[in-house]
Amino acid sequence: MVIGYTCYGLVPATVSSYDIYWIVVSNDLQGQGLGKRLMAETEKIILQSGGKQVYAETSSREQYEPTHKFYESCGFQKEAFLKNFYADNDGKIIYSKVLK
Repeated sequence: MVIGYTCYGLVPATVSSYDIYWIVVSNDLQGQGLGKRLMAETEKIILQSGGKQVYAETSSREQYEPTHKFYESCGFQKEAFLKNFYADNDGKIIYSKVLK
């Protein structure tokens, strides 16, 4: 039974920048720290692979507020906001984190 996973990859045409495409934890297990553990392990693997920066993108819609708080609690910083990216009144927020 899968309770969570991450999907990440090297940003094309970069040397050490990675994207977090997905980080998922089963709904009934959210809020127990599993997402943070998954993110920490993913960052560790990225760092061991030569990664120096990690980026994550998400919608600005209100329903994604828990996602925004999650990234921020993992040490990500808001880097950019693109208005009306996905649709009217639905922008894209780009987060980043420097790995150490």
